Amino acid sequence: MFSDTLISPRADHDIRKRSAKYKKRTDSPNFKDILRQRCRARVKAQRGALFDQLRSLQNEDCVRNALSQLIESDLNELQLSRTLPETCDEAEMMDSADNEPLSQLAASDRERWILEEYERLIGSTDAQVEMSEAVVCPMCAMGVLSDNPVVGVVTCSLCSLVLPLTVPVAELEGLIMKAVDGHGRLCGEQPTFTVCPEDTTSSLLLMCCVCGHVQQVV
Repeated sequence: MFSDTLISPRADHDIRKRSAKYKKRTDSPNFKDILRQRCRARVKAQRGALFDQLRSLQNEDCVRNALSQLIESDLNELQLSRTLPETCDEAEMMDSADNEPLSQLAASDRERWILEEYERLIGSTDAQVEMSEAVVCPMCAMGVLSDNPVVGVVTCSLCSLVLPLTVPVAELEGLIMKAVDGHGRLCGEQPTFTVCPEDTTSSLLLMCCVCGHVQQVV
């Protein structure tokens, strides 16, 4: 019935514009999903560095700012990919009343993601460890050191590190950092730690395979 209806050139042009705009809108990738995927990959890849940074921050605003900086470059890339110059026809198709400004969309999605990622990190076991006063194991850099006064040893929650309890764990952390700082003034390479058995006891050593530096921590 409508197949025989005559359509003016202008009406036909308007219909084509709306159809093209709808197709463009539905074919466009979801900005929020892409941003979330890239942010997750970025945070996962830089998990250790991020936790080191979070550990030194004092309040929630600083943590949010750190997360924002971490994903800023990815967000900028997405903005560029979605703001490439359009052809005249495509630009004409886009109705400004129906098109939310990209800057507002990006800011909204970024803020939402930062808050979600912040809550996830704070709620995770690793983040709780890093944000607390727990001492991270120098050998595996993932577990937490704890002392057992009854047995008289310091152990790691993840790896096989066992040390005699000669100093409190909090003091042990200071000795570890002092050794790392001392080596850092002489060499730019990352040192490693190892436990050296000595008769009935054992010692924690800092070693560098590049400069040959060896230092007993405890």
